Amino acid sequence: MTRRASGRHWFGWSLAALAAVGGGCGTSNEARAGAAGAAGRDAAGAAGAAGAAAAAGRDAAAPDGDAGRGGGDASFGGAAGRDAAAPDGDADARVPEGTPVGDFGAVGDGVTDDTAALASALASGDDLVFAPGHRYLVRGPLRIDADGEQRLSGEGATIVTDGVIDRLFVVDKPSGTLRCRDLDVDGERRIGGAWLLKSAFDFDGCDVRALYSESSNAIAYQLDVARPMGDATISNAVCDSIESKANGVIGDGPGAARCVYVRWQTTAPVTVRLTGSTMGNVWGDDGDVIHIAQENDVYDAPTRVIVKDSELFYGSRRVVKNFSSNTYWENVTFRSVEPGHPKLGGAVSAGMVVTSVHSGDNVSNRHVYRGCTFIGSARERRAIISAVDDVVFDACKFVGATFAIYRSGGGVCFENNQVDSSFEMYDYTTEPPLFLGPIVEVNTTPAGDYVNFSATPPAPSGSFECPRVVAEP
Repeated sequence: MTRRASGRHWFGWSLAALAAVGGGCGTSNEARAGAAGAAGRDAAGAAGAAGAAAAAGRDAAAPDGDAGRGGGDASFGGAAGRDAAAPDGDADARVPEGTPVGDFGAVGDGVTDDTAALASALASGDDLVFAPGHRYLVRGPLRIDADGEQRLSGEGATIVTDGVIDRLFVVDKPSGTLRCRDLDVDGERRIGGAWLLKSAFDFDGCDVRALYSESSNAIAYQLDVARPMGDATISNAVCDSIESKANGVIGDGPGAARCVYVRWQTTAPVTVRLTGSTMGNVWGDDGDVIHIAQENDVYDAPTRVIVKDSELFYGSRRVVKNFSSNTYWENVTFRSVEPGHPKLGGAVSAGMVVTSVHSGDNVSNRHVYRGCTFIGSARERRAIISAVDDVVFDACKFVGATFAIYRSGGGVCFENNQVDSSFEMYDYTTEPPLFLGPIVEVNTTPAGDYVNFSATPPAPSGSFECPRVVAEP
């Protein structure tokens, strides 16, 4: 194994050599990014520090049973109080505009069946207003497919059921954007999927809790991007306690659970944004908090995912499964679950944050992790890349976490990061690694001997430059 001191260098090359070559650092299916060959490698060294506070202070308590949040999978935070007062004393600033859903016959007492009333309201295409704090009981799926712009002012209302619903909302508008504010879904372990989204949307404070599926998958927000459409945004959301029944099968069908699942099936220039959100407690044989899948395997498409100012934690298999290109992560905390958690069951970990390709002999590129915090545990510590060429880790913190290349990867610019004594950079595979490009480290603190690659990466060439400034796309 080759070990070199960390500091300001490319592994095996001087900084002067870097300056001479000139911009741009320039991707895997389940098997590629799986845990094969790495079992037990990172078992030592539990994460010792608490993570960054949750986004915007909405849910600053620690996740899942830690102080302030309650035990088990208790929900944490919600719309109540989020807009309790209008800004600057303007009493009219929060007065919603639209037709009350009560005009269509919806009662919202948590007992009356409001399915037909809400279906009629949504089909009208009107902007709709829910009664503050009411609970609307439904017993079947609701479609939102009226043409044109539409607003849902939830006012802290919650959708519930007393039956079993596979998918609650299906959004498929021919044109226009669905804008939803403060409308929550409490599955009470009776709803499998909260939102199936096939057209443009803008959600602010639309929380999802307690989803469960015995026969399918459990997904809070599923984005099927199959055609050109407007952008998609989720802001200030809580996603908590998403679970699919363990069935001993690893995959993305039955047994999978997700908070956010983005399925790229188009090459249109669509951007998905997630900001100011707290998401976690995702359980099952295949539980990922966020999963991004380039299902068309077109990795030079102008599709983008931008995640900022959020906390993502406790996925039974991974925190993030990033099998796409063009992703940007800023001020995001990733936190692995500790071993022995009662919800883990027999789930096998496959990495904390995994960046790779969806399938085939492809290469993923254009990923930036800026100002992020990676908090490992004794169960899982790895930020993994596989079949990736062009990734930047800038001004991040690694707390009980490591960086690993599985089988192939390169084009890595690792700059201005803080690490602890358990950190290392290494590869793991049954064969010598295939380096797809150089691996450059600049200004890691504290300086130390962290590098443990089994072979020497190639020298920088062409337009490769590190450090570099990468703005939000």
